[in-house]
Amino acid sequence: MINANADSLTVSMTSGEILIEDSKILNNTYLDGTSGRIKVRNSTFEDLRTDMLSGSIYLNKIVANNVNIDITSGKAEILIIGNPNDYRVDLDITSGDIHYRGTKVKSQVLNPNGTKTLKVNGTSGDIEVDFVNE
Repeated sequence: MINANADSLTVSMTSGEILIEDSKILNNTYLDGTSGRIKVRNSTFEDLRTDMLSGSIYLNKIVANNVNIDITSGKAEILIIGNPNDYRVDLDITSGDIHYRGTKVKSQVLNPNGTKTLKVNGTSGDIEVDFVNE
């Protein structure tokens, strides 16, 4: 488990789990996994990028200005603390389902004028995105 306050963070794994909790990363964060899970809870980021070949990405109660997720096969669940109207949301899945704020949607860009970004790209699997204000 990583609990950090840092300027930047890069974590890579081949198999297993990356767990980040109660962290604040001021600049770039890159999380890369081949097989397994990436779990992030109660953390703040400027720029967060996650790549997963086969597995799951769980981002639970994060604050971030820019989020970019690539997943080849698996599931991505994202819960962002903030106003959904602030985010340009770009969701794309080749084979699978996308749920945005509880509603099933097709691959698309939502709120194209948002000042923050959330981009999720997947080949096979499911994407779930929601927002909460705290």
